[in-house]
Amino acid sequence: MVFIPPNFAKYHRVSDQVHQIMHRVTDQVQSVALDEAYLDVTKSKLPDKSPLELASYMQECIFKELHLTSSFGVSYNKFLAKMGSEYAKPFGRTYISPEDAPAFLNRQDIKEFPGIGKKTQAKLRELGVNTGKDLKDFGLDQLLSTFKKAGYYMALHAYGIDLSPVVSSRARKSLGMERTFEPEVYSFDQAENYLRKFCQKVAQELAAKGLVAGVIVLKLRDRNFKTITRRQKLAKPSQDPDLFYQVAKELLDKEPEFVEEGIRLLGVSAGELEAGRYQEINLFEDS
Repeated sequence: MVFIPPNFAKYHRVSDQVHQIMHRVTDQVQSVALDEAYLDVTKSKLPDKSPLELASYMQECIFKELHLTSSFGVSYNKFLAKMGSEYAKPFGRTYISPEDAPAFLNRQDIKEFPGIGKKTQAKLRELGVNTGKDLKDFGLDQLLSTFKKAGYYMALHAYGIDLSPVVSSRARKSLGMERTFEPEVYSFDQAENYLRKFCQKVAQELAAKGLVAGVIVLKLRDRNFKTITRRQKLAKPSQDPDLFYQVAKELLDKEPEFVEEGIRLLGVSAGELEAGRYQEINLFEDS
């Protein structure tokens, strides 16, 4: 047996890449571990996709870009989403609807319930509680008297109730927009038109949040899934869509082979965000 020392720097780097993919879908991301997070997709950045389609999209991106498998649980609260994700491992998706939740929970062994540790499992089994249905049948009063506060949460979970919200746990370092094309884009004019639209929307969102950006990043992927990012530092932080477009266009012009091969994905993001502390005015501009 060969023991390989952990590479925590690499773990953190890959974790950041996975979280960047999550933020393509929503900024409501609550990280609970390097490899685990909750997402609230009630108002996603891809409104045409259903929650299950969003999970499929992220799973595909993680596999194609990072060559990693992942599992997703899709449901109406964090507890059930967590159970669904565990149920789907190592590479799957589980959707638990409100209608399906009771039957799903009834047949789960208590060891599958998040928050029920081994000591509590052993005590529950001594009391004849082995499944989610057994938890329901045991009743709230007995769970409270035996397990106190933990018993209250076990009773809620047995009925698929979890009122805890997704609490975003990361300050945005960048803000962007991208699109996947099928068929691919083979025209500079068409690509530039999308760039202009992306830059306008990014600038509008920055303005709405009172932010300015210090760097513009262009992302390209061709039909063979070759992917690159190119970045340009701005002379000073800005939220000017015309400046963003000018910089993004110059970066695109330097990568003609992507247009020749066909652009499968095109994206623009604004990075090094900070609060806009001033507004430029020209005191000598004619009125």
